[in-house]
Amino acid sequence: MGNTVFSRIDQRKVSAEVARQIEERILEGALRPGDRLPGERELAGTMEVSRPTVREAIAELINRGLLTARHGGGTFVADIMGSMFSKPMVDLFSRHARATHDFLEYRGEIEAIAARWAAKRATDTDRKILTRIITEMEKAARADNREVEAKLDVDLHMAIAEASHNLMLIQTLRSVFTMLAEGVFYNRELAAKYGAHGMYLFEKHKAIYDAVMSGDPGRAAQEARGHMVYMEGVMREAEMAEKHEREAKRRLELMESPRTRRSRSS
Repeated sequence: MGNTVFSRIDQRKVSAEVARQIEERILEGALRPGDRLPGERELAGTMEVSRPTVREAIAELINRGLLTARHGGGTFVADIMGSMFSKPMVDLFSRHARATHDFLEYRGEIEAIAARWAAKRATDTDRKILTRIITEMEKAARADNREVEAKLDVDLHMAIAEASHNLMLIQTLRSVFTMLAEGVFYNRELAAKYGAHGMYLFEKHKAIYDAVMSGDPGRAAQEARGHMVYMEGVMREAEMAEKHEREAKRRLELMESPRTRRSRSS
């Protein structure tokens, strides 16, 4: 038969396929910023390739900025979404109240899209993830554990976005939620003080969850948008109440100042 039937397999193509699979996991959100990759041996065994092939693929992804290597600590997914908004822009957002309202308005529309698509596209596994989060969220709400509530809040919204199975939407919302978790747009403690916590807020999330789980795209979008309208109302109330409190404190300080007391006694 001769040796013309077979051609040489280019090992670089194998490493490119390994890199492609890792890229896809990052895109779809299965690998998130800060996640540690399995070791070379495990990856090689799972993909049925050699360890040098895995090493070559990882080196390529590190070179492209998708992965980072920590000396003696493994390989991690880089926080590539942190560059979506520049630091000066993030700082600007954090200093102006208008950004909070624009943020909530934006979230209302984009999360309505995410919820609509999630209601149409969620798989059985997506539903298991959502159910696990909403169950833990209810426990945290009943226990008034606000720190856990805040984390699960972001987790639920992100899981709904991931259940939309739209890569652009997933990555865009991941960037937004990263800033939200860091308190860029509004103070969670202030929002909680005026009602954005506990069972009432849980019921808002549960309504979105129920609509997605029932496969009702219209209702899912409506509930997601309504949730943001509620949050905007909470923030307006909180900001107005805080403004009134600052004004009252200034009046009290003026009443207690020595000059004011002297003018009243004369």
